[in-house]
Amino acid sequence: MTKYALLLLIGSKCNISLLPQVQPGELSVIRLFFEWNKATLKSLASQKVASADSTLIASLDNRSWGIPLYWDIASPDSVNKKSVRYRFLDKLSSEDLPKDIYVVEANSNGAKRVIRSFVIYKNKVGHYQARLYMYFGKQWEMRKITELDTCFLSPKLNNFIAKRGLGFNSDDIIISHITGGVRKVQESEYYLGGTLAMDSGIKELIDHGY
Repeated sequence: MTKYALLLLIGSKCNISLLPQVQPGELSVIRLFFEWNKATLKSLASQKVASADSTLIASLDNRSWGIPLYWDIASPDSVNKKSVRYRFLDKLSSEDLPKDIYVVEANSNGAKRVIRSFVIYKNKVGHYQARLYMYFGKQWEMRKITELDTCFLSPKLNNFIAKRGLGFNSDDIIISHITGGVRKVQESEYYLGGTLAMDSGIKELIDHGY
């Protein structure tokens, strides 16, 4: 397949990024990568505007600065195919998944850091399942599929943001809703430690999912 350069217009201001040597099949992954990163950063910005807690605002500022470094991107309009997020999307693009999924990024930062994500969806008989993916040696591996007894994730993910200290999560978690045959990020909510509500119904998955 012939490689080519693509001028991609991004956003209403039509910022132009030159993406050399792009394969046609990669365009959907690149578009989703942009959408996903921007949606997560939008969550952090929205929470900051809505908060009057200076300590919480400082934490949100810290994540807004630090998370692009973890994604290994220079800006929300840049692409890095070696990014942990890009590699995850590339992995999902080759898998048979329903059109409506929730991606839960729930790294564990204990004595040994574990990079993991769950993909939650309803199977063909209407039961919730979660696929666990773990990041080893610069690649994602699907480790297991778990049947869920409870899962209450639904659109308007910001409804699951609890007052800090009342949520169950000890580490930060990001939950994203992605839909469609041509995948589109509907929303991506960032939950600081202690802010993901029990109402989400995924505590057991997060605590014992690997």
